[in-house]
Parts: sequence; structure tokens; C-alpha cells
Amino acid sequence: MTKREFREFLVAPRELITVTVTAANTPYSATFSDLSNPQWKILQNPTNDNPVEIRIYNVPAKLPQGDSFTLLLNYAHTGADPVPDDAMYRIQIEGSQGTYVFRENMASLGRSQRSASYGFAIGSDS
Repeated sequence: MTKREFREFLVAPRELITVTVTAANTPYSATFSDLSNPQWKILQNPTNDNPVEIRIYNVPAKLPQGDSFTLLLNYAHTGADPVPDDAMYRIQIEGSQGTYVFRENMASLGRSQRSASYGFAIGSDS
């Protein structure tokens, strides 16, 4: 996996992608939404004591070069309580050739913009 743009990656057929989402100073409420194709296998579910979710996806060998899929993470906020300034989600995306970390600060996101999408394109040079 190589990074192409801010949230865009080039992945190889048969590559294993691991996504780890960690909540900090906010209730864990991130959800994985598959916009296209893949099913993400759950390796670890978050709990109140350990708000970390880990999922993996093994890119199929038969996807043609240029095909793509998207991972959408939705973040929910509980009620009208104010969001602490240090409330955030840490998203780590790891492939065979790199690990990338993103931080989504909940206080800085507007109520209608509490989601982030990550795109993956199948290529031969990852």
C-alpha cells in the first residue's frame, strides 16, 4: 500500500490492510460503512475500558487493476453535550509497505461533517 493523496491509497492484489480506530476522550461510536465491495473482518471490538477497534481486509487477487473500494467511518456524538476540545479518533491504516495515521478531532468537525472516507485503488506498484 502506498499513499497517493491525503486519504487515497494504492493497494496490491492479495494485500492485507489493517485499520485500527482508537477513541480518546470521547465515547467510542465510529462505525465502518462499506461503500463498495469489501467486507472488513473484525479482529477486535471496542469496549468502554479499551475503546479500540481493529478490522482487516484482504484485497482479492482477482480484482482488476484500476478497480477501487472505499471505507467510510462515521462518528456519532451522544446528545447535546459539548464535545471536549481533546475528543478525537486516531485512525491507523497499515499495509505491506507502510503505516499511515490520521487524527479526527471531534471538537473541530461540524455536526454535519462527522465522517471520513478513505479510498483504495488496485494497482501494480504498491
